[in-house]
Amino acid sequence: MKCSNCGAQNFRSSGPCRMCGKPLADLNALSQGKKATGYTATMPMTMSTEEVARRFRMTYEHERDPNMKTLEGVLELLAFIRTPELKTHDLVQRAAELMHQHFRLRWVALGVKGSDGYFRYEAMVGFREDVAEKRRNQSFRRSDFLEDGRYKGWAISDQTKLYLEEDQPYSEDAEATFNRPMLMKSRRRAPDDSLEGDYVDVHIYGIGNDLLGWIESSGTITGKLPDVPMIRWMETIASVIGAGLVRKKVY
Repeated sequence: MKCSNCGAQNFRSSGPCRMCGKPLADLNALSQGKKATGYTATMPMTMSTEEVARRFRMTYEHERDPNMKTLEGVLELLAFIRTPELKTHDLVQRAAELMHQHFRLRWVALGVKGSDGYFRYEAMVGFREDVAEKRRNQSFRRSDFLEDGRYKGWAISDQTKLYLEEDQPYSEDAEATFNRPMLMKSRRRAPDDSLEGDYVDVHIYGIGNDLLGWIESSGTITGKLPDVPMIRWMETIASVIGAGLVRKKVY
C-alpha cells in the first residue's frame, strides 16, 4: 500500500509505514469515515512477527522474476564448490545446462585446460551427437583465445569476445562442428541478428588472470545475439566456475 504521507510502497495495508512510521489506512475508507463521523480513524498494527516472517518467506519462495531463477542457478553452482569431492565435469555440465535453459541459447559448450596445457571441451548442451563428438576431438592453445591469429574476435570486455561469421572465426574443416553448416554464410539483416557461425567466448580465469577455461555459446533460439544482461550473467557464472577450479586445484 502507498503511504499517503511519504509515498513509500508497503507490503501491508495497515500499521506504520516502513519509511516514515506514519499510520497506513485505506484513503477511501478514511474519507467515508470522516464524512460519516466527522473524524479520521487510524488503524492499529495487528500483524504479529510470525505473520511478517511468514509473508517474507512466501515472497521469497514464490518470486517469479526471471533474474531470481538465474540467481538460484548461480547459488546452486556455488553449492557445488562447497562439496568435499568437487568434480570438474559436474560443475561445468550443470553450468552449461543452466545457461542453455535460462538464456534460451541454441547451444552452450564449456572447456577447461588439461594437464598438458591444452584446452578441450568438457561439457556441451544443445549439440547433435555427431557434432559434439567432433568438438571433443578438438584442442586449443591459450593464444587461440587471447590473440587473433587463428580466430578473429572482437573484445566486448576483459572477459568476453564476440566472434562473427563474416570473419570466419574457425578453421577450414571446422564447419562440421556446427549444428547447421548449411545455414552458414547467411545474410545478417540486423546488428543483433545471430548467424550460424557466430559465437561468444567468456573466459574463465583463475588466480592472476590465469586462463583456466572458457564458456562458448551461440545466439538465442529467436535468432538474436546474446544481450548485455545475458553476457553479464555468463561472466558471473564464469567467475563462479573459476573459483571452483581454483578451489579444486588448491585442495
